[in-house]
Amino acid sequence: MEHFELTASDKTPYVLIDGIKGLIEVRGCSIHENADRFFLPLLDQVEAYCKAPVDRTTVIFALTYFNSSSAKYLLDLLKVLEELHATGQSRVELEWRY
Repeated sequence: MEHFELTASDKTPYVLIDGIKGLIEVRGCSIHENADRFFLPLLDQVEAYCKAPVDRTTVIFALTYFNSSSAKYLLDLLKVLEELHATGQSRVELEWRY
């Protein structure tokens, strides 16, 4: 996986997955009416990245607000990244900006 990007809207965050740089960013507001539709493809992209990660992965969350359904999917995303870190394939560093 090389590059995946979603533009932000009033209710969805900006997302960037740069497989070459080992960068995953989620920025903005996350108040989806249908969080499944937004986060399931995102989880698929992160899992695809995890199959061939670079040595160091930087994850940046800079969310101004997120609702409870987004929180559930953010936790799922963190679990996938925790598994990646535990395998030793990539050193995962998380920046939580508030």
